Amino acid sequence: MNFDHLSRFREAGTDPEERMQLAMHELKTPLTVIKAYLQLMAVRADREQLTEFQSMIDKTEEQVRKVVDIIYAIQEAAEAENADLNCVLIPFDLAEAVAGCAEAFKSTQPDRSIELDIQPGRYLVNGDRDRLEQVLSNLLTNAVKYTNQHCVIRIGLKFGDDCVVASVSDNGPGIPEENQYRLFDRHYRVEGTAENAEGKGLGLYVCAEVIRRHHGRIGIDSVPGQGASFWFSLPLINRP
Repeated sequence: MNFDHLSRFREAGTDPEERMQLAMHELKTPLTVIKAYLQLMAVRADREQLTEFQSMIDKTEEQVRKVVDIIYAIQEAAEAENADLNCVLIPFDLAEAVAGCAEAFKSTQPDRSIELDIQPGRYLVNGDRDRLEQVLSNLLTNAVKYTNQHCVIRIGLKFGDDCVVASVSDNGPGIPEENQYRLFDRHYRVEGTAENAEGKGLGLYVCAEVIRRHHGRIGIDSVPGQGASFWFSLPLINRP
């Protein structure tokens, strides 16, 4: 840390939240520069050099992406804890958001088997579409992270009693029952559920906060060895 950074931290005082926000801001700039130089190297390198260095470039870019993800996840968790996770609730059809998320995710995961199952009807809810799409994206990302390429990921939407229920299910390793009740706690992540899984332990916490602000419920159904199904329910405005 240079003297400029040190002076900024001193000016921030002893407020932990203010210092955290400053740290995240300071991290974003050098990471952006690193990513830009990596992209420039990939463009300017000749074919022989690119073959030699592409693996290192890819691995470095992946680590940069992980750090950026951590920064944004910490920021979201801090906002949620301090009631700054604003949700603007307006009526919309949740089916459109679910279908859109599924289509977008399929395009980014062409090697994964992703199925969509939406029961016919109009799923009118009072919600923040962007925030709910964020929840769906987090659940889908977790499903990919904790399963292998042979597993099937199913995205579902159905009607419950005066509510709609969205779910993301897989046939992966599942989650032990004794760990399930802690999944939505901040910083908690089940160990040993996937060989290569890495995580911040913040995604599900943010999901739970978003759903709570929608007056809904969120949970998991899982049997070890038989997969897991993460779901959330929201009040239905009117029955079709």
